[in-house]
Amino acid sequence: LRGLVRKARAGLDALDSDEIDAFFPYASQQLRSFFVGYQMMQSGILPEDEWQPFEGALHRTLHRSQGTIDVWNARRHDYPTEFRELVDQLIESPATQL
Repeated sequence: LRGLVRKARAGLDALDSDEIDAFFPYASQQLRSFFVGYQMMQSGILPEDEWQPFEGALHRTLHRSQGTIDVWNARRHDYPTEFRELVDQLIESPATQL
């Protein structure tokens, strides 16, 4: 998995079809996990200051992996507008803030 994740940093175009079949669900689940944390913060279960490390990890994940961004772009319609806006903002924000 480590090699596949490393290769996906260049984007889904760098992967063959079998690798995409393996990476896509991995990245989708990773994004879903961040969304669950976001939902918990929005509902008050997770204090906002405890959400911040998750948001930072999501930011780093997106900036380190074009493949994860590619998966996000393919699945973004699965998420509510607020979360889509947050992820898009993180993608656009400078990596220097990592």
